[in-house]
Amino acid sequence: MDFGTGTSILAILAEKLGANNIVAIDNDEWSFDNAKENVGLNNCSKIAVSLDDIESLSTTLPFDLILANINRHILLQYMHTMYALLAKNGTLLMSGLLIDDEEIISKAATEEGFALQTVETRNGWICILCTKA
Repeated sequence: MDFGTGTSILAILAEKLGANNIVAIDNDEWSFDNAKENVGLNNCSKIAVSLDDIESLSTTLPFDLILANINRHILLQYMHTMYALLAKNGTLLMSGLLIDDEEIISKAATEEGFALQTVETRNGWICILCTKA
């Protein structure tokens, strides 16, 4: 799942790397329209773009991977939902975060039950990889 898909670049990359069933979700209408256009322009057929909130996915099968390139406030707000939507041994990759966000995001993830795997840093930005045991 590409949570907060925006342009759908992460969903498109996931398909190009071999993912079979991809949900790209955003609650912003412009992002939704842009995501659909980009999916089409990249000849992707395995991405379902949805204009909705992540909580609407509660009846969806669990995801093996959640890609979330969103600000820390949204990640904190939906940490529990992401945990619930992720399959056992699934992976959560959070990016688009500032170095100053690392402590609060890592703490929230581990308190939710995620196992912190790695934190990558580049030019003041971080990417946090977690798994669900």
